Amino acid sequence: MVTSLADWRLSHLPPDNRPLPSVAQYDQLLNRRGRRAGNEKEGSRAHASAD
Repeated sequence: MVTSLADWRLSHLPPDNRPLPSVAQYDQLLNRRGRRAGNEKEGSRAHASAD
């Protein structure tokens, strides 16, 4: 059986016990950005319909 070098290296590494990273902070940033973009779009529509 032939094993690739990458597979061999991965099988000889110690286990990774670190906790998974949280993306909650990025979700908050996206929500803030989405609210601002949504408000700007609504404002530009109001100006377009007034013309």
